[in-house]
Amino acid sequence: MLRWELGDSIFFKSLYNYVNDPALTYSFSKTQLLQQHLESVSGKDLTDFFNHWIYGVGYPSYTLDWTQHGSNFAVHLSQITSDPSVSFYAMHVPIRLFGAGKDTTLVLEHDFSGQAYNFNIPFAVDSVQIDPELWLISGKNSVRKLPSFDRDNFIVVYPNPVRDQLTIWYDSKNINQLNFSIWDLQGKKIMVQSVIKLRDYYTVPVADLESGIYLLKINTEHGTITQRMLKY
Repeated sequence: MLRWELGDSIFFKSLYNYVNDPALTYSFSKTQLLQQHLESVSGKDLTDFFNHWIYGVGYPSYTLDWTQHGSNFAVHLSQITSDPSVSFYAMHVPIRLFGAGKDTTLVLEHDFSGQAYNFNIPFAVDSVQIDPELWLISGKNSVRKLPSFDRDNFIVVYPNPVRDQLTIWYDSKNINQLNFSIWDLQGKKIMVQSVIKLRDYYTVPVADLESGIYLLKINTEHGTITQRMLKY
């Protein structure tokens, strides 16, 4: 994973410097000395990486939701960890897209769970694979294709159940104005927001909501959509 994060040239130069360090000849070495060489060559602070992967325990599991409308390919990447001692693993996550006899690899810089991305992909994607060359230590990964827009459905909401961040994906060609609100089951309004600049999707932070079932109401010029949302 260090080789993946740093790249071949930096990774192998760091190892060369490490094994040829005169201060370590006929002596003992410690993990922190290897870290120092890696940081010296890369110019990166690897404290979190070593704390998570050397001194910590556990691993991440990824859930990737995707949809495509024309050449606009949208991705939503969430992560849970197997041990509560590590809340999040910041990693570069590779994904491979397949379709129409073609494939391409994208690298997602994953800084928080529930992060959304948009790419221009010139072919119709029919499947997506996380970490195709097994660079990452992870487990129980899953990929889900979201429903596509049609003439009666201009909005897709995901993920549901949601943990940290909800994404409202909408057809901006058919929707010119949008606002939404979140209600608890007792009828109390928890959140309301108008989306001013339409850009195909809007992300809603929900990490601070208590676990439970809520109602999400989305209003557009086409009417109101109401659906249940499970926060865990």
